[in-house]
Amino acid sequence: MTRSLYHPNRRRLSNLRWRAFGILCVPVLALSGCAASRSRAFPWATAIQVRPVLAGNLPPAPLTPDLAPDLRLELPSPPTPLEGPRREPSRPRTISQTADSDLDRSDRTPLLVPQFTPEELAEAQQQTSESLGIAERNLQTARRRALSAAQSDIASKVSSFIAQSRDAASERDWTRASNLAKKAKLLSQELLNSR
Repeated sequence: MTRSLYHPNRRRLSNLRWRAFGILCVPVLALSGCAASRSRAFPWATAIQVRPVLAGNLPPAPLTPDLAPDLRLELPSPPTPLEGPRREPSRPRTISQTADSDLDRSDRTPLLVPQFTPEELAEAQQQTSESLGIAERNLQTARRRALSAAQSDIASKVSSFIAQSRDAASERDWTRASNLAKKAKLLSQELLNSR
């Protein structure tokens, strides 16, 4: 009986060797980098031309005092109890009469608002009422359809701005009322445009 020269494992071993060789060559090529971007090595012939500065040729360093701060660790003493355990309940605190009179006075003091000319006041009132009207119409239109969670959050903010604007208008703070009405108008327009 004659033996065949073909062995099935020989081809598999050959394939494994070529794969291993390929796997090793890829990182070598990747790590070698680009030939154009390599930095040039300095030849040793030019290193001879450089002469170091000897320590004897340098001027002496000026004598300076030690610049490091003197740090000392100072720990505070442990806290001591000021009072022992209470045996009786503490008395309820009451507000003094002077504090009550201060609170009453603060309620009576008017808000600091800028002084408007009659034309500016009429314009601020008109602008506030127009913005509030637009915001309320937009809010009613938006509430007719089903709103998502984000849209219902925006709707609640719009209604909050409308209420705050009405409160500011009742206090005759037209600057704040106008600003809040503008915010309500812009948010309500954003609510209508979001789908």
